[in-house]
Amino acid sequence: MASDEVAEMVRVDVIRSFEVNQRPGNWALYSRPEGLEPQQVAEEFGRLGHWNEATAQFLSTWARAGALRFLNDEGLRYFLPAFCVADLEGQLGDGDVDLVLCLTAYFSLKNRHSAVNPLRFGARTWSDAGRHCFSTLTTDQAKAIVAYLRWKRARVDEDAASEIDEALDYYWEHRTTPDT
Repeated sequence: MASDEVAEMVRVDVIRSFEVNQRPGNWALYSRPEGLEPQQVAEEFGRLGHWNEATAQFLSTWARAGALRFLNDEGLRYFLPAFCVADLEGQLGDGDVDLVLCLTAYFSLKNRHSAVNPLRFGARTWSDAGRHCFSTLTTDQAKAIVAYLRWKRARVDEDAASEIDEALDYYWEHRTTPDT
């Protein structure tokens, strides 16, 4: 199967699986009230009536600016398909690195058992934080993310491919069955 055909199949799967999501209110878009960046992200994304209104330039700019870190679980679940679709269409530019990092860093071998911030969050590890963040995804949405990561794996360098493999093996593959 040609690469373009695979990308189109994954794109359709992402759109289909995430179309059930309702847009969260603007007040529910960002997770950390500290600093100006989360509020700026919420304001910019709050101007969009639907995730499919985000242009590739908008997504690329905000991915590089850390939007994927500042959106809360609801906001990330809602806007995640916009980033995936833009990348599948070859439109995300350098923002693809931030998207892959968002989906894999919590579960990489070097991060998964490390404490997030012991003084603030006690024993919470990066894996715990990632599981919490992505627990809002349905089984079909997790399957779409797995398909996206598999597609992306063939297009990245060896280090990024290794991190994708670690995240798939440790977390994402297990999310594709209804009981996990």
